[in-house]
Amino acid sequence: MFRKKWFIALVVIVLLGAVAGANFYFKKSEAITINAEGVKKRDLEAIVTASGTIQAKRFVNISAVQMGRVTRLAVEEGDRVKAGQFLLEIDPNALRGTVERGEAAVAGAQAGLAQARVNVETA
Repeated sequence: MFRKKWFIALVVIVLLGAVAGANFYFKKSEAITINAEGVKKRDLEAIVTASGTIQAKRFVNISAVQMGRVTRLAVEEGDRVKAGQFLLEIDPNALRGTVERGEAAVAGAQAGLAQARVNVETA
């Protein structure tokens, strides 16, 4: 009878161990673990790595009507400018010759006009 009780106790312990082992073995799952947080306002932090070209939203090419040497520059590259703002000065000496030639042409035309008026009056 004593042996029978030990045998039953041993069988019960083995069965409990088998059930515990099976439970531990089958409890392993490949389910995705999800971390949930409450909704709240905060800054979004993200790191982006990419290659490419950075371009301004608005890009304007500036060109001169008259070619010449720049003697004074009032802005730096990347500065914001407004309409009508002074940007640069082109060497006025190079343009003086063009202005003087134009003035001489106007004076010659005025002299030609005066001569034509004299010719009309004498005719």
